[in-house]
Amino acid sequence: MTNGPAQQDHNGEIEAVHGFEARSLWYFLMQEIAAELAAFPELQHCMRCSAPTFQMLSIRAGTAAHSCEIPVPVCVPCSREIPFVTVGRSHRPWAIVSILTLALISAAAGVWPLVTLLLGLIVIIPIFVPTARRMTIAERNSRLEGLLRKTPLLNYLQLNVPGFHLELPLKLRSYISINVDHVKAFRASLREYRQLKVLVSNYDLQRSEIDSRLFNMLITRTRSLAATVLNRADVSEAIALRVDCAILPGRRLEFAVFGDPDDSHPLRQQLLVDLRQTPPIGVRWPVIFSFQFANPAGCDTANVEKLNTSLFGWPRIDDEQTIAEAACRFFGVTPDQLSPLLTTADCCSWGAVAPLADSLVADFSDLLLLEGRQEQAIVVLEEAIARTSGSELLLHKLAWLLGHVNQLERGAAVCQQLMDRFPEYSAGWGMLASLQLQMKRPEDAEHTLQAAPKNRRSADFWITSAEVAAALEKTDLAITFLNVAILKNLACVPAYMRQAELFAETGRFDRALHNMEIVERLRPPAPEQISLKSRILLDLNRIQDAIDTLTQGLDVFPGEPFLQFLRADLLLATGKPAMALEDCKAILRSAPDFSAAHELEALIHLETDDPESAVAAAELAMQSDKASPRAWYARGIARLEMQQVELSV
Repeated sequence: MTNGPAQQDHNGEIEAVHGFEARSLWYFLMQEIAAELAAFPELQHCMRCSAPTFQMLSIRAGTAAHSCEIPVPVCVPCSREIPFVTVGRSHRPWAIVSILTLALISAAAGVWPLVTLLLGLIVIIPIFVPTARRMTIAERNSRLEGLLRKTPLLNYLQLNVPGFHLELPLKLRSYISINVDHVKAFRASLREYRQLKVLVSNYDLQRSEIDSRLFNMLITRTRSLAATVLNRADVSEAIALRVDCAILPGRRLEFAVFGDPDDSHPLRQQLLVDLRQTPPIGVRWPVIFSFQFANPAGCDTANVEKLNTSLFGWPRIDDEQTIAEAACRFFGVTPDQLSPLLTTADCCSWGAVAPLADSLVADFSDLLLLEGRQEQAIVVLEEAIARTSGSELLLHKLAWLLGHVNQLERGAAVCQQLMDRFPEYSAGWGMLASLQLQMKRPEDAEHTLQAAPKNRRSADFWITSAEVAAALEKTDLAITFLNVAILKNLACVPAYMRQAELFAETGRFDRALHNMEIVERLRPPAPEQISLKSRILLDLNRIQDAIDTLTQGLDVFPGEPFLQFLRADLLLATGKPAMALEDCKAILRSAPDFSAAHELEALIHLETDDPESAVAAAELAMQSDKASPRAWYARGIARLEMQQVELSV
């Protein structure tokens, strides 16, 4: 077991620095608060009704690691109303109905003194005996939020301190301003929490394949809920709790809370309710973690020792059994190797809890795109950009997505926004050039690339430069740009592939074949790689080698239509129409709308003196919008062989 999922010493140093910075900021602000409190006038205006008052109420304020109490002016009548109390008075409006009914009855009977007495009782009793109207702690604090904006000091802190919380303690402390030294009371309320440790097994984390971003969000949420408990507790109340969490296959979360205070305490009950509202996370294997926290009153040895019990209160685990294996047994779950680890539902549910990290938003948009929900993917990216004022990653992703769905003008506008905000981000310039190239504006694309900053130009930038140069028929310059891309990234397969195509187009087939041999060493075979190599071999007049390459490719990708079509074409060219026809039949069984295969089948039937079948195959090919002139040629020749001269013409 180790402390936290990240174990590098360097990471620990970074966390320590961040902690020191946060603590320094906190204590710097505490000095400002003390100076502000020293200048408080004795008579102030109530934060709720603005009436003059000498009474002050202590509001709990702090972060996950620090807390204090800040006085705010609240008059006596307002301090007896929600949200400053958890039970409010609710006058009974139905008393009006009773009054009218009794008035009518008494008027009819002519007994007016009795009416006066009854009306008096009915009006007064509901006022002094109101119905109880209770509020949860969360509702109480949500009501408080609007009032706090009226207090300049608290509003300033909420805007300037990351993770700052403003809450009402369960027991409010009120006092008269002229009888208390505000600065002294404030300094006495300052305290620092001791968050003890998070325990998790690195082995289980790796085996579970859990999304690290969602796991970090879960840890952060647990810490935040723990900080809420510490903030809401009374100063003298001992808090020493341990939260056990089991992340189980099947998107299931289990929580248990141990320590002080006991199960009946409202803060502990609320903590468990909030924890159980946490969205689930997909895992292959259980992940169990334990989080301990305490306040100064609960940090004594006796309280902390109580937390050193078995996870979830399980009986002793066998030495041969890990904690995750024990979780499978106790919760009745089995490892899940099939379910997706990250889904759109996961992103939606966690996005409702807290803002998603930029990389998670980008993955969310990819998942939506895979489901064919392009418009929703665009909306998700636009909302994230509006919320965070945009980042390089999200703006770049949105521009790419708009280009992918052929909204080229919108994509170019997003690229322009990206370059305006991040002018040194060279990938933005490359993306804009790519979109301009798709809009058939290669000259504009060239100007965009020339204006890009010269530092941080990636391999993708130079590949885009090569595509623009090729579109402007500057082939040698395009090859040079691809050489630069390869120097930037020696394993840049797209650069080698595109360069091989340009070498082949300019008749340098040996160099093209050399590039393809490099690609074969860099990555496993892919259909586009096999087809390009076979075409290069064909240009070198090595037809049998091309056929062998395609055959080897079909062994790796059986039934791949395009590879099978290329092999059929070569087999027909080498005088093997029967084998070519077998390939065509196989293609059409899996892809009956493959018009090129119908055309090739028609040519094969012409080669084997079967004009009727050639006509039938050609007419099937001509039903497609993608039919080439070969279909008309095959049908015309077949009609001619059938002595149908007019139809042939």
